[in-house]
Amino acid sequence: MKVLVIHGSPHKGHTLKLTNKFEEAVKKYGEASFEYLSVNELDIKMCRGCFNCITKGEELCPNKNDDVKLVLKKLDEADGAIFSAPTYMYNVPAVMKKLIDRLSYLGHRPRFTDKYAVAISTTCGVGLKEALKYL
Repeated sequence: MKVLVIHGSPHKGHTLKLTNKFEEAVKKYGEASFEYLSVNELDIKMCRGCFNCITKGEELCPNKNDDVKLVLKKLDEADGAIFSAPTYMYNVPAVMKKLIDRLSYLGHRPRFTDKYAVAISTTCGVGLKEALKYL
């Protein structure tokens, strides 16, 4: 099994450590390869809210030349994905939100219905349930 980890945090802290532990646990059950993408290290442009991706097709996004194409390619190649991000104010950090906003058209044209997915988050207080639901 090939797993893509999309880590959406501005740093490599507790959420990444928990994700690494999850990887170790999965590997105990069989062969699996994990690839990590740190959203913070990618060039992801802010969604402009133009709706081209939804009404005309994602190829007409004015930001189509950033690293979102790389993320989609890696998701296409993977059997499953882990969406990993800490909880900031009842949600995910801005770096992860930026990627999710750019992929929002997938809610209108589902593409990865044959993939497995796991959401991982950590918190020092409240909002974990909301952040996990968002992921």
